[in-house]
Order: sequence, then structure tokens, then C-alpha cells
Amino acid sequence: MRAKKLISLLLAVVMVLSITACGNSGVAAEATEGADGVENVSGADSAKAEHEPITIMSANKDYSGFIEYVKSVYPEINMEVVPYRGGNATQYMYDQLYTGYMPDIYSTTQMFTCYDKYPEHLIDLSKYDFTSKYNEARISQYELDGKCYLLPTDYDVIGLAYNASLFEREGWEVPSSFEELEKLAPVIKEAGYDLADCATHLPGFGFQYMCNIADTKFLRSIEGIKWQRDFLAGNATAVEGLKNTFDYIQRWVDIGMLEYSSDDQAPNEHFKEGNTAFFVGDLYAWNTKEDGTGDVIKPLPYLSEDGTQNMFISNTVRSYGLNKKLEEPGNEQKLEDALKVMELLSTDEGMTRIMERYESPSAKICSLKGWEMPETSPHYDYKEFIAEGHVAPLIYAGWENIMVDAGNAFFAYMSGECTAMDVLKTIDERQTENLLSGVKVYATVEETLEVEDLAKLTGMVFCEAAGADLALISMNEWKEGVSSRDENADGIGGAMMPLDMTEMDIVCWLPTGWYGTIQTYSFTGARIKELVQTGYDPNGNGNTYPYVLVAPEGFELDDDTEYTVYFAGITEDVAAESTMNDSEIVGLTAMEAYLDRVDISKPADIIWK
Repeated sequence: MRAKKLISLLLAVVMVLSITACGNSGVAAEATEGADGVENVSGADSAKAEHEPITIMSANKDYSGFIEYVKSVYPEINMEVVPYRGGNATQYMYDQLYTGYMPDIYSTTQMFTCYDKYPEHLIDLSKYDFTSKYNEARISQYELDGKCYLLPTDYDVIGLAYNASLFEREGWEVPSSFEELEKLAPVIKEAGYDLADCATHLPGFGFQYMCNIADTKFLRSIEGIKWQRDFLAGNATAVEGLKNTFDYIQRWVDIGMLEYSSDDQAPNEHFKEGNTAFFVGDLYAWNTKEDGTGDVIKPLPYLSEDGTQNMFISNTVRSYGLNKKLEEPGNEQKLEDALKVMELLSTDEGMTRIMERYESPSAKICSLKGWEMPETSPHYDYKEFIAEGHVAPLIYAGWENIMVDAGNAFFAYMSGECTAMDVLKTIDERQTENLLSGVKVYATVEETLEVEDLAKLTGMVFCEAAGADLALISMNEWKEGVSSRDENADGIGGAMMPLDMTEMDIVCWLPTGWYGTIQTYSFTGARIKELVQTGYDPNGNGNTYPYVLVAPEGFELDDDTEYTVYFAGITEDVAAESTMNDSEIVGLTAMEAYLDRVDISKPADIIWK
């Protein structure tokens, strides 16, 4: 990815996101066989600097352990992580595939439906031996015209979670059907406990809860699968297909299993206090304390009425492919290195490193042949249940332009602000709009807007909307050895690639995400200069990230003058120096309004006069 300079006439911080380095090596090295039958390369240290780095995007994935493994086997190979901590990683991955603007090793959470882009931008991996190491059933789901462009690594088995220690202390039987859950719910409440916490910080969650429960009732039946196909083709409606299913979903709402919270972290934190029986949503923790000394949390499938159609939901955490540009002349060494990385990825050790997630025991299932679920897996008790096929695929592909509105409508339904029929009509209306006129386009981007360009655009738009003088926009960058969870998620998420910019694309990089408002503070010019010099430490651990100061052309900063500043990333200590003013203007709304009236197609269009 090329980097550009964000110009602010007074102060400018230039962050270079380099994904290429020096030329090809061609240096031969002596090889010996090592772990997993992979060759270790010796005498390669001198050649290491001559190998262009093989890039891979983080997107909430910690690759430090895997990179260490690559270095231990092939010390001459350089790997570099392209950081991404935006609010819509899946859409960003789609945009990468669609435009070909991707790192050397492409990763994705979904098998997208833009099938013509696979052979255009990805290498066919079916011709390489390492592809044969994967489970045939998993690979068959990825084949296109007899070719394979992506390799699935680990996949999550998604369900409900329950506090097993609490159940044991109270002597409650774990429900095996929704009918049993209905009978247990009042017992839990009478004992003084809360029934359930529910993650609601992303609109897609609401859509998934609706679909996941419907999987136990209708969507996984032959009729349900046919309805999905007909609906996406415009030949069926949600009102027709899901009306009866909502009678069942309503029972989940009635007993208190689905409750909306506007606080991103409150449901997770409340559940970990140990006084709640169930959790619905993205928890990724199997103990209420990080050190493992708290209550044990265990998984539970989504429950059908009588227990005969209980379902887990499968979601591939990452699939990996290779950028087709690696096959271009001049990239021979990079292609050779990238194939070696994919070879290591396809071993037990490599897969284990890829599947690591923070300190939690692995809850994932590996796609390699012969993999055995370890007894430490929280899903071990469901090993046979999962093997028997009680798993439904996550509903995503084809629904990308519907799920946000549907999810928000479902949240309103959970809160009692609208009816089930309102949700279904929202789904039908959005699908009709998509089929008739397509998704609203806010800009047609002709030249990639890099992170620095978007920082300038965001600062300019938000300052105009909130009446601020200038902005400090924090930037993310990869720091070797720093976990992805410690990266900066408060600045600009990523680039804007050359394509039609929709709301889904804007949220990929916008600091305020879907719902955040524009908040400002007051600081003197002297203090602003200090903050630009020190940068932003989002986690208080000394890993600072640079600020870009965004101001109008010709703006001069005076040390003694007090300015109104918008921050994309501000620490509690710095915020305490001033009084926060919440404009109550949603950042996404401000950006969309600006793009409706100003044509932004290339970096040169971003001018703050």
C-alpha cells in the first residue's frame, strides 16, 4: 500500500504503511528437515534483509505466534502485518477482494458471492500440495469451477453461553430445549439472579440472533433453504417466510433472553460478575476472570422448542488466499516465500498458532484432516453432537446490504419499540430498494483514499459539523510483538478503495462507527502541540500511536489561544483536562451529509479552506 502525506501547514505527522521492502534475493541456502516435515533453512540470515516482506492484515487477529513459527523455520522470510482496527472488518475484506487492493496473504471471514473476483485477484491454490492437507468436506465448500482460491483454517462454533458454576451452585439442570428454558427462567429470577445478558454493540448481531433462532425452527428446513434462495432473488418476502417463526422468537423476548443494551461493554462486564445465567452473543471467554479463577462458562446450542433441532452456528474465523499479483514478473521470490508461509499455515503447528486467541482456551475447530478436538475445548462435551451435523452455517453472504437495517429493527423489536411485523416489513423494504435501485452510493472513488487522506476528510467534516477549530486524528500502525487487541481502534480504520462508497464502506474506516457522536474538547495551542508530539496511548501501556493534526489551509496555531478540538482517540487523563462537549451529532450522519453535497473521488478533492 502506498502512503501519502497528510498536509497540515503547521504540524504534520506522516505515517508510512509500507508493505514492500527491498528487491528479490535469489540467494541459495542449505536446507534441513524440521518439524511437520517442513524444511529449516540455515545460512539465510544474510539474505533475510533482501527478501521483500510478505504482508498480511491483522483485523483483530494476533499473528505474533504464527510469525515466530515462520521465522523459526524460514529465518530468511520477512513478514509484516498491515494493521486494521476498523468497525466493519468483513466489509473491508470484501472490498479488498473486489478491488484487488489487498496484502500478499489475503484473509477473510466470509466466502463472498462476487465469484468473478476470485480468479481475477487470487491464485488458484488447488495445484499446491498443501491444499490436500485440508478436510475434503471443508474444501468442497470453497471450490469454484474445480479450483480453490481460499483455504479455511479455524472456525467458531457459535451458540449461547451459560455460567456452569452458577448452575452447579444452585443445582439447576441445564436446559436441553426451549420448553425447559421457559420453565427454568422464573426459577432463576426468583433466586435473585438475572436470566441473560445480550451483546448488542453491532447491528449485525440483531440480524444474527433472529437468524440463529430461526435456524432451529424454519431456516434449516428444506422449505427454509428454498425461501432464502427465493427471497434473495426477489421471488419471496420476509413477511411470508418468517411470520410464523417470529411467534417463537417472541417467546425468547418474553422470558427475557433477548434484551437490548446501548452500552457496548456493559453486557459482557455484567455477565462476568457471575450473577447472570446465560449470555447471548460474542463473548469469547470461558471463565468470568482472566486468570481462570472465576466461574466456569460453558457453551450451549441455540435451543429448539422440543430440543430435537438444537443448533450451533458455524462461522469460519479466517480463510486465507494469495494475492494474484504475486504471480507477476519480478515477484518470483515473494511468491516462493508466500507459498512457504501457506505451507506452514497448513501444518498442525501453524494451524495451532493461527487459532490462538488471547488467553482463552481454544473454542475453535480446525479444518485440517485428522484433527481431534482437545479435551480442553469448551465444546468437547458436544464433540459428537457437532460431528453429527447439528451445525448451521452463519447467514451472511447475500444479506450484506440488508442485515444492518434488519439488525437495527430487531434491536428496536427487542426493546419493545416496534413489532415483529415492523421488522419483517423493514427487511422486505430494504430488499426491494436493493433490487430496484441498488444500495445508496455516497461517492465513486477513483483513486484510493489512504488512511492519511481519510484522517484529513474526517477531521474536516467533523469539525465543520460540530463547530470545532481543528482535529487530532490518531493513527493505527503495526508494532511487532504488540497484540492486535492492543492496537489503536480509535482512529481511522483503513483505506477507502476505488469503488462505489456505500454506508457499509464508510463504517469500515470512520472513527465513530455506526452510532458514535462527535465530541469536542478545549485546549490551548501549546497543549495541542504537546499532544501531537507525545501521541495517543489507548491502553495505557506505553504503546503510543501518532496523531495527525487536521486544520484549514493557512491555519496558524497560537500557543496561548484556546481551540475547540475533535479527537479521534483521547485518553482519560487528557480528557480530564477539559470539559467534553457532546454535539449529539452522529459521526456517520455528518459524513453522509457531507458526501451528499461534496464530490470526493480522489485525495485532491479533500480541501479544507
